[in-house]
Order: sequence, then C-alpha cells, then structure tokens
Amino acid sequence: MPTSAGCTIARPEPCWFGFSYSGAMISAGGVRFAVLAATVIALAGCAAPGATPETPSASPTDPPPSTTPAVATTIEISATGIAVLDDGGEVLAENAYDADIDLLVGMLTDAVGSGPVTRVAGPEDCDSGTTYTWGAGPATLTIRDLPEAPEQPRTVATGVAELGGLAVATSTGLTVGDDVSDLLPTLPREAVVSDDDPPTSGFFVWEATSTVEANGRTFAYGGQGMTDTAGVLVAIRAPGTPTSGFFC
Repeated sequence: MPTSAGCTIARPEPCWFGFSYSGAMISAGGVRFAVLAATVIALAGCAAPGATPETPSASPTDPPPSTTPAVATTIEISATGIAVLDDGGEVLAENAYDADIDLLVGMLTDAVGSGPVTRVAGPEDCDSGTTYTWGAGPATLTIRDLPEAPEQPRTVATGVAELGGLAVATSTGLTVGDDVSDLLPTLPREAVVSDDDPPTSGFFVWEATSTVEANGRTFAYGGQGMTDTAGVLVAIRAPGTPTSGFFC
C-alpha cells in the first residue's frame, strides 16, 4: 500500500491534510469528534522524521554604554577665560574672565581638589581687589578680582606648569619652563616688549584679542607671558598687554 509523507493511502481514498480515511460513513453526531481525532493522529504521524522544533536564535545586544567619568587633566588659560580639559582635550568646564567670580573659583576648586586662600587687599598693599590663590609659595595660580574695574574685572596669573596634579598651559600650548626665545622674534612688534634686538626675552602676548594705545605706541592685548633673560617662560598672565605688570 503506497504511503506519502508518513500517511497510508488506500486507493481510491485520498490523503488530505496528513490523514487517510477509508470511505466509511460517519454519522452526523460523531463528525466533529472523528475529524478532530483523525487530524491529531495524522499530524503526529506525518511529522518529518527527525524534525525538531526550530529554536529562535538570540539576537545580539549592544554593549552597555561606558559609565567611566571624565577626568580633568589640564587647566587651560586663554586670552578670554579659563577652561578645564580632559586628557583628550575635551572641555569639561569653562568660564570667561567676566563671569561671576564664584563660578571661576568653584570651577578651579573642583578641578584642583582644594579651595583657594582668599585675601582682600588693604590700603597699604601695592595691589588692589581680592585675590584667590591655589598652591603655596611661588608655585601658585591666582585670580585677582577687581569689581571696581569693569573693563577688566579680573585677571589670572601663574608661575607653575602643574597644579594639584593638573597641567597648566595656555590655549596656544605654552607652559611655564618652555624656551620661547625662538618664538618672540616671530611675533608682531606690538606683541613684544624686549631689550633685545631681535627680541629673545622680555614680555609678550601669545594670544591677542585686540590692541590698545599707550605712550604713543600700539600694543597687543590678550594672553601675556614673561620670560627670564634666557628666554624661558617664567610666568603667564591674562588678559593684559606686554606692558601690564604682574601681581606684586
């Protein structure tokens, strides 16, 4: 007797939906049960030999996003403000010099990990305003707040290349200790004040935002540097001109 896909076929009876029938008459009252039973039996018998249910494969999942917090590595001083950068050069925080003094102080305190020493200048002092100083001895970074001078409300000065484990650099990449004797001759005349000719030491502006007129001469205004007689950068100040004095 021929078979097909696990179904026994008795001529001339056909095999429908995986089960066979012999042509026997089925009473109306037993049709539903007989057909249902035949269907279940036939479907079980007609399954392909060795077939197993297909298991859905697990879909790949994206790795969880990194939660490692950015770490500050550099305090960057520019002609217009101060920024805190990570090791990739991304800005983590920044404030312009004319921002609220509490924002500037808070940003540096968070970056350095300690607060500044605050001092209000008295009438006997050569300087004026309020100074906020991080570090000790000559290894310091200082912000001077001058609320009575709205055209230049505050300035920053430092003589260090590192503070609180962070590098201290200008926005042009200069740090205290760099030899800038080859840089000074390349700067515009208004950006340098030097006793040398050509200039290899003295005061200079490494990032200019504007110019000012003083004593019949034009000077660059912006981020300022001071060298020793050998042309090594010993201090950074901003903003100012080449003739602007550093803190006394």
